[in-house]
Amino acid sequence: MHIVKRCPACGKNLRFPVDKGKIRVTCVCGNAFTADPDDPRLFDGAAFDMGAQKKPASRPAASVRVRALGDAVIQGLYSFTYRVQNFRLLPTREKAQVLLVVVSVAALVAAVLIYFLVNPAPRPNSSVI
Repeated sequence: MHIVKRCPACGKNLRFPVDKGKIRVTCVCGNAFTADPDDPRLFDGAAFDMGAQKKPASRPAASVRVRALGDAVIQGLYSFTYRVQNFRLLPTREKAQVLLVVVSVAALVAAVLIYFLVNPAPRPNSSVI
C-alpha cells in the first residue's frame, strides 16, 4: 500500500510505500524526511493510493495474444461440453446452435474421409531404382 503526501518544502506530491516500515523519502527538490508509519502525523493531509500494484513483468505482445487465444478456445470447449451435457434443458435456439455445430463437424470429418478414400496417396514404385 502506498501513500501520497505533499513535500513540506516545495508542495510536490510524493508517493511512497507505508508497508515497508520506517523509510527515508527524498523529494526532487532535495528535501528529505523520515516516513514512520507508526507516527500519526505522517497521515495528516495525505491520501492512500491502494490501486497501485506492482505490474507483472511485461511479455511480448504475441505471446499474450497466443495465451489469450488458447484460453478462449479452452473456455469455448468447456462451454460447448456443458451445453451438450445439458442439451435437454437448453432453450430451442441454443439446441439448434448445438445441433448445427455437431452436424457441421460431422460433415467436415466425412468430407475429409471421402477425399482421402477417393484420392489415396501415391505409392512409390518399388521396381524403379
